[in-house]
Amino acid sequence: MKNILMIFAIATTAALLVSCSDQLETGTFQTSVRDFKSVRVLSGTMVADSLPGIGIAHKVWVGDGILAVADLKTENLNIFSFPEVRPLKVIDMPYDISKEGIDFFETRIKGTLCGIRSRLGGRIDVLTEDLALEQVDTGTVYASPYNDAVYNDVLPVFLDNKYFWFSSVDKRDSVDTRSAYRIRRGSGEAEMICDLELQAFRGYDMNFFPWGVGTAYKRGKMMVYAYEQFKVVKFVQTRTGKERTLDFFKYFSNSSDARWKYIWGYYRGQIHVGRNRIYLSNYEYGLGNLARIYSTKEFPFPPFTTVETYSFNGKQLAVYQLDKEGFVSVDEKNRKIYLIDFDDTSVRSYDIPRKSGR
Repeated sequence: MKNILMIFAIATTAALLVSCSDQLETGTFQTSVRDFKSVRVLSGTMVADSLPGIGIAHKVWVGDGILAVADLKTENLNIFSFPEVRPLKVIDMPYDISKEGIDFFETRIKGTLCGIRSRLGGRIDVLTEDLALEQVDTGTVYASPYNDAVYNDVLPVFLDNKYFWFSSVDKRDSVDTRSAYRIRRGSGEAEMICDLELQAFRGYDMNFFPWGVGTAYKRGKMMVYAYEQFKVVKFVQTRTGKERTLDFFKYFSNSSDARWKYIWGYYRGQIHVGRNRIYLSNYEYGLGNLARIYSTKEFPFPPFTTVETYSFNGKQLAVYQLDKEGFVSVDEKNRKIYLIDFDDTSVRSYDIPRKSGR
């Protein structure tokens, strides 16, 4: 009997721990970099001088030991081992990257590494573990009900065997708002998860705002969305629609010009889902956010890249400032951050500190 009670107590405690860790403190919170528990400036170590064969890196994807680079100059998809940066394969894309543009996004489909969507054509492919490109959906059905047949207004978020998550501008009945949706693959009926338009900027040109980047995690139960240009990140429970919004805008300035200090989200920013953390990277101009706690002598490298770390329920944990501009990948297991330089495609690694500090 005692053993049964002990097992019951352990199981109950475990359930409570899971429940508490999943709780989302909802609402909109004005926040700043100072609210992270740890703020660090990191210096990198060179891993590779350049990515061989790459002309102009348009978008990159890093995961499961591979690096995929969409090259605007060659119009190819180049696959490398990572972080060794050894060429593995060159894939001739079925459309021009420079004309259509592409977006990489996360998938949870057995045997796949990531998803790739043609921004103009709407075609959706997956990159398989054996480094083949396979078309899974035309993708246009996911856009046509939500805009005037302009398929580049759809931004992919996540794909699994049943659903496709995306954000889109809804222009029906003269409505011009961006929302996040989940649609059952092969159907034309989508469920709106949340309204992405920010209350502080109602009526802003929706053809530009709010571009961003997002991903779903915990098997689609939660979604995180980071906004382009505006320093805002939103955590959403997909089942209930409950939201936690972190707004850094007032930390920079009360002027709308503050948004030009950084590029966070769609074009250069990335979101990574780790085992216990969410990592957001963004490219910043000038002194940006961390200049508020470091003197000029300690802050010699504008512009730069930052990596922000959050818990699964949207709590601010750590932010790291990297000494170069570039695409970012996080190796949580080995406590490494990798950066691919925008200009020379060199690769650098950064050690994630074990101790907090400012």
